[in-house]
Amino acid sequence: MRLFIALTALLVLTPTPSHAEDQAPPNAPPQWFTENVTFMTSGSGRWVADNGGYKSDQESWDAYGLEWVAGPGGYSMSGHLFGIKDGEDTDEDFWTFSQYWDPTTNRAVVQQYGWGSIGTGTMWTVGDDLWMQQTFSTFDAKSSEEGHLATHPDANSHVTSSYSIDATGQWSKNRTYTWVRDVADD
Repeated sequence: MRLFIALTALLVLTPTPSHAEDQAPPNAPPQWFTENVTFMTSGSGRWVADNGGYKSDQESWDAYGLEWVAGPGGYSMSGHLFGIKDGEDTDEDFWTFSQYWDPTTNRAVVQQYGWGSIGTGTMWTVGDDLWMQQTFSTFDAKSSEEGHLATHPDANSHVTSSYSIDATGQWSKNRTYTWVRDVADD
């Protein structure tokens, strides 16, 4: 009987081997990520940026528009970038975007495609600033590194700057746009 009790105690008190790394539950996105999804998709989720500083014969749009839609639970969002001329949306869809929290890597993933190119990378914060770095690949096997910085100066605007990233990791600033929330559609 003592042997039975000892074996039972040994079985009950022996820890079960853990495969936590194989079966880890999904990790919820951090607050900064869900707050950004809420910020970008609130109201109509539509933003407009003046293109006056970059307008040319090759780039004739007066402004650009962004529209974002939140995914279930605020763990993702998708959107698209389009051209605006004479105050009207054009059929020019330039980029389609996706941002989501990947619970397997605990990272914010950013993806976009358009212009014969696909960009994939990650997003992170430094203070209140959102940083993104993506590798863009084209269908003719070329690739480049690009970055973005986004700030939110107030409840109805955000500022984005794009960067080229060279082979040494040096970031060179390209364009900056101020996006204003389109409250006319709210």
